[in-house]
Amino acid sequence: IGVGTPEAESLDLDVYTVENRGKASGGQSIRIFDAPGTQGTAAGSFVGPTGRYDLTATYYNEKDGEATFEVLVHGAVVALWTGVGGNKGAEALEQTFTLDLATGDVITLRGTVGDGELARFDKIDLVSNDPNANIAPVVAAPVADQSGAPDSAGDFTLPGVTFFDGDGVALTLTATQA
Repeated sequence: IGVGTPEAESLDLDVYTVENRGKASGGQSIRIFDAPGTQGTAAGSFVGPTGRYDLTATYYNEKDGEATFEVLVHGAVVALWTGVGGNKGAEALEQTFTLDLATGDVITLRGTVGDGELARFDKIDLVSNDPNANIAPVVAAPVADQSGAPDSAGDFTLPGVTFFDGDGVALTLTATQA
């Protein structure tokens, strides 16, 4: 798990399964399709620099039950909340927490099914909370190779989600012809 926006489905899943969900980030989320009380986890090791971070977990609050959601660091619960039965079928909501993380810490999302609520997670956002940090930007959404005709002008616009800066600083990209 690096600084940026890892998708829940990219984590190591135990009991959780990936589902296609049109409104989810990346078109997919994870869910536990099992009986009430069943727990599942989605975990990964933190690869960013040691520091203080804001972690925002995007989850789905459903109207047909009350699932329990947790964030753990090295097995210790650092955040816990319950989906309280939304007004819509499955509404994407966020919970944000400030964490002190060290490189190598294992971050785990854990959900417990509550009645018909399947403890769905979509993604996490991990952003530095240290005003003195200088975290290098990363490629968040790689761009496919581009090609064009020789000796002709080209025009290409990078999608706004191509790069992510963990410090929250606006990025400027400049290109020149060699």
